[in-house]
Amino acid sequence: MVRDAVRHVLENCGITGEERLVVGVSGGVDSMVLLHVLHSLKQPLVVAHVNYHKRGAESDADEILVHKSADLMEIPCHTRSVHYNHGDGNFQDWARRMRYDFFKELRLETGATAIATAHQKDDQVETILMKLMRGAGPLAWMGMQYWDGIYLRPLLDVTRAEIEQYAKDHEIPYREDASNLESDYARNFLRNEWTPELNERLPGWQQNILRLREWSIQTEEALETIVKQLRNNDGSWNFSEFCTLSKGLQKALIRYWLKKNRPGEALISHGNIEEVINICHLQSGQFVTIGLEIQLWRDHDTLVFKSGEKPKGEKEFKLTKGDLANNKRIVEFARFSLSNEYPREYGKKLFCQLKDTDWPVTVRSWKDGDRFQPLGMKGHQLVSDFPTNRKVPSHRKNEVLVVVSFDQKICAVIFPPSDNEVNNGREPGGISETVRCSDEPAEVLTIEPIF
Repeated sequence: MVRDAVRHVLENCGITGEERLVVGVSGGVDSMVLLHVLHSLKQPLVVAHVNYHKRGAESDADEILVHKSADLMEIPCHTRSVHYNHGDGNFQDWARRMRYDFFKELRLETGATAIATAHQKDDQVETILMKLMRGAGPLAWMGMQYWDGIYLRPLLDVTRAEIEQYAKDHEIPYREDASNLESDYARNFLRNEWTPELNERLPGWQQNILRLREWSIQTEEALETIVKQLRNNDGSWNFSEFCTLSKGLQKALIRYWLKKNRPGEALISHGNIEEVINICHLQSGQFVTIGLEIQLWRDHDTLVFKSGEKPKGEKEFKLTKGDLANNKRIVEFARFSLSNEYPREYGKKLFCQLKDTDWPVTVRSWKDGDRFQPLGMKGHQLVSDFPTNRKVPSHRKNEVLVVVSFDQKICAVIFPPSDNEVNNGREPGGISETVRCSDEPAEVLTIEPIF
């Protein structure tokens, strides 16, 4: 039963038997059984064990057992020794961080496809129950996945009782961690205090908790269907259609986007998500903050998710003619060079015919009040208006760069890359009438946006 369940998960996750796996092995029954099963399936393995030294000689005995078992199976075994200090914060969080950092490093070093952990069905129930009790919504009820691209959990369909029976049947040695019997931590409290009572008073409660996972999957599928209807080719959402939805559905869609695209930031406060009610009152070029430095901008009839804006004017780079004499120089998203290119690819690059007195030039973020004379115009225009007139999205305006001559005249305005890089048809920016190129070959400052 256990072996078949593990084989089924491996097959469904595309693990064929040739990929190397890093297996986290603590010495407890769950991880020792996982090691035995994977080895019996002839899966290439690397064993990883962390000794926290929290239980003295007992911790050392765990390490010895893991090493002996790996040696008998002729599997490479790697151990990391760490020591906890009270200044490291919560022990469980610290230990988890130490453990997973080690596993990820080992995965990279050994070229392993995945990190296999021994989370099983009872762990899944506890995970979902804890999320419920902490107020998490339906999108969090999915619990742990079998495979997320890094972590593989082959035992998620197997109960602790089935694992213990497998260990008994196959005479697999393992060690009990006495600290698991203490109820100091939330998970141990649920396991030791609540579970026995619930088993007696509400038989079948664990299966009911696991059904929440199915509902979570169904909720995600429904939200993804709506997102597909809202999503434009460049990943933005249709503003008008979003605003026809109920406020509750709008909030659910925002949470879904955060979970999919910013998983480390998906747990946002109730106050943050309430900002959604202001989205449909935005004017073009305005935004609301909906998460940890995540902004939702309105740009005409589109909604665009974006990381928090950086202050304008903080970027400034100086270029001398000597810098570019024999080399190209990359500044942010643009490549600068001195070029004799002719005929010139207008529309793809910017060309500025500078005088010797224009050097050195400064490349910087635009500032409020910056003005220049666009090519072909007699008068001057605010740099802040130029990107808007050329259809640069509002949420990208603060990324615009300007090239300033030695006498502080703006020679060129450089637009950031398009959001949709595959179908990028946006012009690279504009130059000033004062640096217009002659109609003959000449060495000019060439600016080529990098997409």
